Amino acid sequence: MARWPSDMTVAVAADVSLAEANRRLAADDQWLSLDGPVNAALGVLAGADMTGPLRLGFGGWRDQLLGVQFLDGRNRLITAGGRAIKNVAGYDLTKFIIGQRGVFGQIGCLMLRTYRRPEAALVVKLAADVSQLNWLLALPQRPSWSVLDESALWVGYLGTELSVEAVARSLEGANAKGTVRQTAADDELLRARLTRWQPGEGEVAFTIWAAPSVVSGLMRQARVGHWWADAPTGLIRGCCQPSDAGRLAAVTQDLGFNFHVEGRPYRLSAGEAAVLRRLKARFDPDGCLNSLDVEVIR
Repeated sequence: MARWPSDMTVAVAADVSLAEANRRLAADDQWLSLDGPVNAALGVLAGADMTGPLRLGFGGWRDQLLGVQFLDGRNRLITAGGRAIKNVAGYDLTKFIIGQRGVFGQIGCLMLRTYRRPEAALVVKLAADVSQLNWLLALPQRPSWSVLDESALWVGYLGTELSVEAVARSLEGANAKGTVRQTAADDELLRARLTRWQPGEGEVAFTIWAAPSVVSGLMRQARVGHWWADAPTGLIRGCCQPSDAGRLAAVTQDLGFNFHVEGRPYRLSAGEAAVLRRLKARFDPDGCLNSLDVEVIR
């Protein structure tokens, strides 16, 4: 793991976990502002494009991955991007490799942005209505993260003691169910509790792409187990019994939104599938990498 604290960048092997990377970066008073299972390897998280609440304040993998090295299907080492924020000429393969789940290449090394480690945190609990986020986004201090679930809209702020204190003063008298000051470590634990990434025994994990304004109503109609949503984008993740997945898919698709169960083929149009197959043939002509598992919608 190579660090450049003054440049706020780090190069890390793909098999290093998010928790381990942040433990080492703590020596420079820096961290990776990325969500996901903390014990998962960074290469796995990037390959699955696994981002969560922190995307509101810091962006997702597409914003934080500056460069990547990966092996294609013929074991050729391909390098894309680098340490500079703006360094792209030609095709941006750095973005291409995010979310490809080992279909087009095996990630070996990642170059990532780092941020100063937060000193303090503030959490605001609001009514479970995504529109509540509108007035918070209009304030000078942008929220660092937000989570919508069946009980509330949770909004968090991370920063220095002074910046968090300023936010607390600006929210005095706001119509909130609760406002709590806490440490950055406690904030991480809260986000982990709100966003359960792994399904329990006998459950399946699902993802829904919906309009933010309909998330609460959609999930009430679906009547499934644990779920949480990235409030600004309408990206919903959750876990349910396999018997509930069919009903959830029907409700979602009747409203014109996309639904996916982890481990099942993605449903794509014929045109989308054709483009991906051409890319698969280019990067993995011998079929050595993960399969391209798609279902064509006709």
